[in-house]
Amino acid sequence: MTGWIFAVSGTITDGIIIFLCLFLIQTWAGYKKEEFRTAALVTAVSLAVLSGLFHFAFHMPEYPVLVLQVFLVSFAGVRLYKIRNKMALFLAVEYAMAVCLWEFILCCTVGIVLHAETIPGSGTGGKLAADWFLCLFIGVLVCFLYKRREEQAVRRILSRTAVAGLLLAVSLSQQQVLPIGEDEFFTPLILALVLLTGMLVYYTQRQYEKEKELAELKSMQKELLERDYRRLNEVYAGNAKLFHDFSNHMTILGQLLEEGKTGEASAYLEEMRGPVKKIAKTIWTGDETMDFLINSKLMAAKEKQIQVEANIEFPRQTGIRSADLCAVLGNLLDNALESAGRIKDSRKRVIRLTIRRINYMLIIKVQNTCENPPVRRNGELKTTKKDDSLHGWGLKSAAAAAEKYNGTLQTCWEDCVFTATAAMCYEEKAKEYSSN
Repeated sequence: MTGWIFAVSGTITDGIIIFLCLFLIQTWAGYKKEEFRTAALVTAVSLAVLSGLFHFAFHMPEYPVLVLQVFLVSFAGVRLYKIRNKMALFLAVEYAMAVCLWEFILCCTVGIVLHAETIPGSGTGGKLAADWFLCLFIGVLVCFLYKRREEQAVRRILSRTAVAGLLLAVSLSQQQVLPIGEDEFFTPLILALVLLTGMLVYYTQRQYEKEKELAELKSMQKELLERDYRRLNEVYAGNAKLFHDFSNHMTILGQLLEEGKTGEASAYLEEMRGPVKKIAKTIWTGDETMDFLINSKLMAAKEKQIQVEANIEFPRQTGIRSADLCAVLGNLLDNALESAGRIKDSRKRVIRLTIRRINYMLIIKVQNTCENPPVRRNGELKTTKKDDSLHGWGLKSAAAAAEKYNGTLQTCWEDCVFTATAAMCYEEKAKEYSSN
């Protein structure tokens, strides 16, 4: 009868520990959908029952069962949360080592409280109590993660529990109540060191990836700016050619009118107006590059049957480079045009552009109708396009440009409206000219 109690208790605690591990993987992956909780619960129960059969029915040793759990949990994390295989395995291994480390610490603590002669092992009441304390301990940590479901929070918890576990393990070796042999103490010490080393390697790899991503971002930002400037130069070149040949055009128009060919003259005049239409300004900000960029996006919105509402109060002499302004505004508008253009009902395609100043801060807010909420992974927006290696750089480029001026880029989705707000600090320079 006692054996069944330990078997059932061990299966339940294994299920709780596996479920909490899947929750950590879900948090790391950035998923916040509640339906994944049911899938994780079913998976945890299934894996716990399977582990119980191997351990209690087939009498398989504890560590082989633990290795099996690690691989099964990592596989479940890949299938449930679409996380990379290596990352899922890394998280499962780190979690398993942390569990083993704290299980040892709690077993020793229970042994000290009970004044046991040895560390409570499998099949003892002390081990049973330690397992339930471990579930409670991990559950408390997960509660801290519930409101802040992000990768950074998981990293902090894993790192801090590893450091705390190492310190407590070393402290246990100095106590005199419970005898702990060198071999027994060596295992948790190695677990703590490996756990810390794993997190250190991950931090190093993550820093390298960030630097690589930043380099790619700068390259992509340069390419996007060159594209807008190239379009600007093409339009102005056509316009310059039009004015250069102005006298010739007037001569031809006069000749056609003298000959009474009003229809041909009207058609010729309409052809002449083509380049002018491309740069016809409906919005003026005082910055020629910004004017062209905004009005060219308005023309693109008109072609896609998107209604645009603009409220612009652009300060002069901000000291913000035109290239950086275009990087922010151009990418935000491109993102809005693409998102609003996907709405089937053209009457619901709306973009609202707001540019204003608050003290010495320039605020650029672009809102667009968006039927579905954007996908976020690890706190970052992900492109809905199939090839995410070639897309999704627009918001990153805008954020990088805003950060140059101690600014930020914030995004949110609410009531089928996506809002991107960029804030850029600047120094007022107009006063310098007024004082001279």
